[in-house]
Amino acid sequence: MQPETESWWRQAMADLQTARSLLEGDRHYAASWFAQQAGEKGLKALFLESTGRIAPRTHDLEFLGQAIQAPTPIQQEFARVIPAFDLVQYPDPITGTAPVDAVDNVLATEHVAAAERVIAWLNQQLNPSLSNP
Repeated sequence: MQPETESWWRQAMADLQTARSLLEGDRHYAASWFAQQAGEKGLKALFLESTGRIAPRTHDLEFLGQAIQAPTPIQQEFARVIPAFDLVQYPDPITGTAPVDAVDNVLATEHVAAAERVIAWLNQQLNPSLSNP
């Protein structure tokens, strides 16, 4: 892994661990946020490693996944965690529901699990020697 990529990857891993900790602490909306952030930063790490360029300033996991040619099963994982970005930022303007009330344990668990699968795939791409003994 290139040194420039390592800081992105380390932050993705830290965000995933934060998501797990928040989930255990019943901070569901925050767990969902950090799950999305872990996926985003991990994708940006692979983009940087693959292209030698900083990824575009976007939160769109589908766009980033297409840019690195992620396989369909991984793109389906993006679709599971993408809604977290909008869901947990601000109260819903129509219903007035606050993020803290919008995400329950089931949904946060789904977001974290999807992020874990994305990160596992990204790890295989970034560290192929670890996945091929």
